[in-house]
Amino acid sequence: MIVTRWIDMWIILVLLAVLGPGVAAAQPAAQPAPEALDPERADIKRLIESSQALRTAERHLADAIKCCSTPATRPALATALSRFHTTQVDHWRALAFLLHTGTENPAPRPELPPKEWHSRAWFHIDRYKNGMKEIQNALTAAQGIKVENAAYQENLRRARDIWIPNAQAHVNKMDRSLPYLDPSPVALRPGKTVTTIIGPHGDYRRTQWLINRGKNYAMDAYGALIIGYREGADAARVRDAWTQSSTMLDVLDHTSGLFADVTFSAEEASEDRFCRALRAQKLLSVEAAQRYRAWGDVVAGFLPEPYKELVAKIVDSWMHSVDLGGWASLVFPQSDRCTSAFLKD
Repeated sequence: MIVTRWIDMWIILVLLAVLGPGVAAAQPAAQPAPEALDPERADIKRLIESSQALRTAERHLADAIKCCSTPATRPALATALSRFHTTQVDHWRALAFLLHTGTENPAPRPELPPKEWHSRAWFHIDRYKNGMKEIQNALTAAQGIKVENAAYQENLRRARDIWIPNAQAHVNKMDRSLPYLDPSPVALRPGKTVTTIIGPHGDYRRTQWLINRGKNYAMDAYGALIIGYREGADAARVRDAWTQSSTMLDVLDHTSGLFADVTFSAEEASEDRFCRALRAQKLLSVEAAQRYRAWGDVVAGFLPEPYKELVAKIVDSWMHSVDLGGWASLVFPQSDRCTSAFLKD
């Protein structure tokens, strides 16, 4: 959420310094033809797409929990959730290290030589690969219970046999020999020490670091949610919380990619850096914010009244006033510069 407020400021600066006061009436900017990603960014895309497939598998596990959690299945399903949790932690760290952005407090921008960034990234990529094997083992163990329940078995089968192999296929295509000497999306300006997002605006590495910290706190919440499930928390509510949070993490990974000039569609590839950064802003302040709010509403249901409403309303207030309000103040509904319908409202 800190990222959202910070990006608001530099977007406004961009409007004043780069586009001028006539932005709404500006003539359409020439859109460059989409270019193929360079090998390093193509590998970052593979790593992100791998995590998106992994979370699809995780959502099938969550569906199995909702439909069929019993005292007999709960321990095995909780173990599978725990395997997904630790594997996602390794993915989060690997992506951060490939982008040279770091994950931990108190140093948001650690200074490491390229070889150290590379070795740390691949340490976690290897752990990520091993983690997916452990997930499959945990899902196999869970399938040994409730063998007569078709819905339960089908959800676990889809997770283990379709989506985990999909996630593995993406990451297995990555090239360990790529050096990642400087994965910043733009060259450092002469005489400056801070890599920016657009022209002189936006601290690129700090923005990525703040997104990384958001992922870190989400992983902490996952650990608490797994403990709650093991101890008997309502299975349907656990599933709903997991669905919202995992989709939110997909959005954060997508945003990290866009800031790093990794694109996931022809439309994104054809956009200039301004429109791409604006797209990332909407993903954070609208898409991710709505998932956070829904996650908060579900988790609030674990609490007794009046605390349930207290937590839910705080999250809802934050989303509307800070995030959605911030986006509404920046959107260009009648501008021709960014032609995507996604950026018009």
